[in-house]
Amino acid sequence: MRLNLLISVFCAIFLTGCLTAGSNTKSKAQDNKNIATQSVDLDADGRKEIVETENKFDKEGLTLITVKRQLKKKETEKIDSFSVAGKIRRLEFFELYFDRRQQIAVTFDDKDGVSNVVVYEFKNGKFSQMFLASSKYGIEVQSLGVMTKIKIGKTPQGGESCPNRVPDWEVWVWTGDKFIKD
Repeated sequence: MRLNLLISVFCAIFLTGCLTAGSNTKSKAQDNKNIATQSVDLDADGRKEIVETENKFDKEGLTLITVKRQLKKKETEKIDSFSVAGKIRRLEFFELYFDRRQQIAVTFDDKDGVSNVVVYEFKNGKFSQMFLASSKYGIEVQSLGVMTKIKIGKTPQGGESCPNRVPDWEVWVWTGDKFIKD
């Protein structure tokens, strides 16, 4: 009797979860988009821009990043966009010039599983690329107050044939006007 009750409760919880998941999946399928949105004041004008990340990785092998400006309650205007050839792992905003403008670091994996990072500056309504690097051994972006570093994994000493070896790191540091190899 107790076993039957436990089975009944389990089935009810399981079916409720399936129905809930089904209804969420249906609403996402109706929208037919995989978009994440963040509001950030990229150009330090006191108004936040809308940064949309649309993952088209499954179909087209890229992720589109679009910046829009809010016009009215539900109206927006596209300002600029760029795409990366992969699936985004992390999108970070940080201030390199200490002028309140935000730069964007996009860390993503391409279709071959190689890690990439690209840093963009948004100025006068346009994106320009500041830095780009790729590594099959990993990439880390570290922004610690006045210090911004990008670490790019390189072939471990002893080569790829050495199992469980930690990769060597090539470190790039922001100097105030560009990234230089440390």
